[in-house]
Amino acid sequence: MMKMNRWLTLLCAALICAVNPLRAGDDGFGYIVPEQNGEVFSAEGLGMIMAEREEYSRNLAATANQLLRESALSDDGELQVDAKKAEAMMPLVNRLMALAVELSPRTKATIVINHQLKKGLVAKHYKPEVQPRTLASLMQMRATRLLDEGGAENIHLAGCLLDLAVALDPQNEDAIFGLELLRMDGHAPDWAKIGRAE
Repeated sequence: MMKMNRWLTLLCAALICAVNPLRAGDDGFGYIVPEQNGEVFSAEGLGMIMAEREEYSRNLAATANQLLRESALSDDGELQVDAKKAEAMMPLVNRLMALAVELSPRTKATIVINHQLKKGLVAKHYKPEVQPRTLASLMQMRATRLLDEGGAENIHLAGCLLDLAVALDPQNEDAIFGLELLRMDGHAPDWAKIGRAE
């Protein structure tokens, strides 16, 4: 009887692991490894050419990397992320990386930074081309153009860009205004559809 209980316990544990496996990066410092949906932003439905998608992907990932590099490095090792220091910024880092992967998963910077973050490290050689406040302004202006073009995918991306812009620069009144108008119209950013950001 005792052997039977032990076997049942092992079988139950194996089934739980098979149904709900741990994913790399989920249990460390709060990094949620993005998975591209592929159906959120199509080539036909999104008013953004591939070169621009790659540029945004690169800068979003590099900004996430830089945020961690500036304020969440561990004292224990070079480029190691400190979980306690990183905790407050992880929702923003996860959203930046999720959108980077969703826009262009094959961009070198995005691939390298994602790989390093899965290991609890920041990437050594990647810095954003612009400062976070400048990126916030650029995202706000691009969101306005996407909204002018219309269409479900453009509105979805505009909401995500405005949400990130407000997070990166809480004083950007144009981004705040645009984001709140979207929410009032029932188009709040849906991060659940973007690369497991939430």
